[in-house]
Amino acid sequence: MDLLNSLKQENGAALVICDIQMPELDGMDVAYHMPAIKRYLRIRFITGGPHADALAARLIADANDLNVGRFLTKPITLSAFKEVLSEEAKLLAAAV
Repeated sequence: MDLLNSLKQENGAALVICDIQMPELDGMDVAYHMPAIKRYLRIRFITGGPHADALAARLIADANDLNVGRFLTKPITLSAFKEVLSEEAKLLAAAV
């Protein structure tokens, strides 16, 4: 819930990178609650488990009209992660 509270308190565009399987609030929960946050957000799900969970989170996010990039699969290399961040920075800059 700290993630959602932080997102509600801040302003401006932001990227949320969210693991699908987390102990308190998983990726599907985040996708479900994000529409209540009134700011421009993009989300990327990351998973090391079954892709079915990532696809389910993607469907929830799409149904809630969230801006979702392709999901990331662990392990992710540093260069691939930097590429994702660069791509997302351009999308965020274009949105504001």
